[in-house]
Amino acid sequence: MSTTFGTLLPGWRDTIVGNLGGAGFVYLLPHDGHLLQLDLYLCPTSAVGALRRRIGPRLLWRGPGADDTADPVTQQRTAQHLARAAQAPADCGQLLVQAMVLHAMLRKRLARGQQYIAYGLLHDLNATCRDVIRTALVPHSRHHGWYHLPDEVGRTATGRECLTELTEALTSPPVPIVAQADDALDRIVRLAQRIAPHVTDSLTKEITAYRAYQQHEEGLA
Repeated sequence: MSTTFGTLLPGWRDTIVGNLGGAGFVYLLPHDGHLLQLDLYLCPTSAVGALRRRIGPRLLWRGPGADDTADPVTQQRTAQHLARAAQAPADCGQLLVQAMVLHAMLRKRLARGQQYIAYGLLHDLNATCRDVIRTALVPHSRHHGWYHLPDEVGRTATGRECLTELTEALTSPPVPIVAQADDALDRIVRLAQRIAPHVTDSLTKEITAYRAYQQHEEGLA
């Protein structure tokens, strides 16, 4: 995707798509001064029929020999690979890409007046902020989600400052406006620059380019 179509960001492993028997990916593609969102879902041939009946996606490509039934060993290896991919925790770099993709999705829904979806995406963006904080400061945590967050992260002054910023995010209006969506992304980038500077340094070009496209689209609005 990056070499052929020139994606703005690395592909994001979609963590909010339903479990449909495969793996989803989201790409942001610059086109004619705008950012297009491309969702791709990869699944085994055995899942295609049920997937099309459930949500009616367009089938873009079938692998060679797709009509042949794979041997049991191959089926098992494929299932194990998909399971590992779904369960593997994201690192701070992947979470920062996730934040930018979710932000783009949120702004799109706000522009369309889809408040219910915007509400859910803001929650996902705030959860991403939480995950950046926990992953950077407590990388070997045995907990997930919102459990024991103050106990783990709040042990240091930096952690307590991060929790203050997170609290500010959680106490903002639940159905966002564009300015609030932008603030949510700025907060994540700002925190990442402080607690995971190596990550923001490695993604400086992508962050700058993404913000430039957002400013360009604001100018066209």
